[in-house]
Amino acid sequence: MRFTFLGRRSRGDTKVKTLIIKFQFDGTDFVGWQMQPGQRSLQGELTKAFELKTGIEYKIIAAGRTDTGVHGISQIATIKIDDFRIPEEKIVPAINTVLPNDIQLLDAQIIDEDYNARFDAISREYNYYITSDYSVFKRRYFAHYKEKLDINLMNEAALSIIGNHDFTTYSKVNNDLNHYGCKLEICQWLQINETDIKLHIKSNRFVYSMVRSLVGTMVDIGSGKLEIDYLKNSLLKKDRSLCSTIAPANGLFFEKAYFNSEYRILK
Repeated sequence: MRFTFLGRRSRGDTKVKTLIIKFQFDGTDFVGWQMQPGQRSLQGELTKAFELKTGIEYKIIAAGRTDTGVHGISQIATIKIDDFRIPEEKIVPAINTVLPNDIQLLDAQIIDEDYNARFDAISREYNYYITSDYSVFKRRYFAHYKEKLDINLMNEAALSIIGNHDFTTYSKVNNDLNHYGCKLEICQWLQINETDIKLHIKSNRFVYSMVRSLVGTMVDIGSGKLEIDYLKNSLLKKDRSLCSTIAPANGLFFEKAYFNSEYRILK
């Protein structure tokens, strides 16, 4: 087994190549993106698949490092390569033959520059799905709440946190972070049908468990347990103990990462 991880080099170095992949996944049976000893992770399964086909253990970097149980519609990841033995047009079918059935490669493109999905992404987008109508067919992909939720109250609260804020209150502790600042661009609840709603949320970055923490508090606002101004006031206090509840992971979907790029796969 040969391990390869090329450090970040200048964009002018024409020897540097990056394989960009787009994939989707059902996160139910994963501990999240990051590899953990003895645990089933997305990064681990993709690494194994590429090693099976190339004989090389590549370092794979994702645009969004999802948590346990979170799903993905269109995730982007990058792999630094020198020479890649599989032709670009055959990468997707080749890798899909060795991936488990809860991960699917959608696209792949090799570019002649150093690119990093995590650091070159300018924003990320998630959706969170809630239903009041429990079904065995929805249980993997919707959070179920019995309470009647007032979507207008939830949207009023959501609107109050648009912009640049410190999300310490709505993040689990992460000692790897220098700060908890995020620029929230979109935060809106939408009615899908009579029983289902979703939160559409977009930000330049998300800190650990941020979306689920925000959802939990907004649900408590929508059910009347908390006042509308609780979300904004608790956010400003930067106190994790003020986070109401954390919504379950099964309703959360990583939808898309955005890049300033003309590459086909990143549009």
